Amino acid sequence: MLAGKSAASGASVQPTGGGCVGCRLMGYDVLSPQTPVTAGWILIEHPGPWGQLPAARSALVEPRIREAAARHRLSLNLIRRYGRQRPRPDGPPGTFSCFLVGLRESGRFVEELTLTHQDQLTDQAIELLAQGRPSGLGRLGDEPLYLVCSHGRVEAACAVRGRPVARELTAAAPGRVWESTHVGGCRFAANVVCLPAGVYYGYVPPADAGRIVEATREGRIAPAWYRGRVGLPASGQTADAFLRHAINLAGTEAIKLVKALHDGNGLHHVEFTSDWAHYTLLLRDRPPAPHAATCPPERRQHSGDLQVVSMVETRRRG
Repeated sequence: MLAGKSAASGASVQPTGGGCVGCRLMGYDVLSPQTPVTAGWILIEHPGPWGQLPAARSALVEPRIREAAARHRLSLNLIRRYGRQRPRPDGPPGTFSCFLVGLRESGRFVEELTLTHQDQLTDQAIELLAQGRPSGLGRLGDEPLYLVCSHGRVEAACAVRGRPVARELTAAAPGRVWESTHVGGCRFAANVVCLPAGVYYGYVPPADAGRIVEATREGRIAPAWYRGRVGLPASGQTADAFLRHAINLAGTEAIKLVKALHDGNGLHHVEFTSDWAHYTLLLRDRPPAPHAATCPPERRQHSGDLQVVSMVETRRRG
């Protein structure tokens, strides 16, 4: 896949094929990354049907919550248990779950609130989430959540491919799996999001869903279906995916983004660091390919493709 070798300090690795990563890299698509740049996530249990709009625009979510999420640049989704037709079948009557997920590098968390009405999700709780802090209104969990996009009214493939994956994930991680409204990247279906790590997977086959649970529990990324990580800019996501495959990095926290700069002329300078090396990547813009559209036209958030031109690895001494 790659020309050159990862050698000593200053080693240069360049992709083959004229510098283009291509539509697939090691079994998944790394072009046009669409994981959100967000500090947190609000997940509200609702059995459905969800309608044709994503939660950020849906009347199923109170306007106050939608406006606060938009103001604080928080992601917002409706969720439901796989195969369940009503909220909290195993909880107190008339209640539903709401998760506040902190995604800042300074502290990731999952806080579960038990509500009887959306009014109980206070403005202060949302503001604290935007600051990367729990609200104190719920219970902090120590197990990850798995979201599977099954929003068929946005894209039928998400429901057709997502529900079998949700079934298998539920078997592997009981009580931690939720079907979700639109998460972006319909062409990658089935899509899985692991929280609070913020790791996105695409093209997930049902038979291999359990391997994602295993990797997550061990603090690893399952590279075969890795799409990107929440919070990285588009250039950082493409560079992260390429770098992880180029040097076989599986640890979720193995590398950290140092900076991602755009020169305004189509070139992106991206740097990552690890405990043993520093990585400098050069990427360039490429016009979006006709086949690369991800969702129905009115819901597309496609920003074009990126090519990895070069990567330089500088090993740490000592």
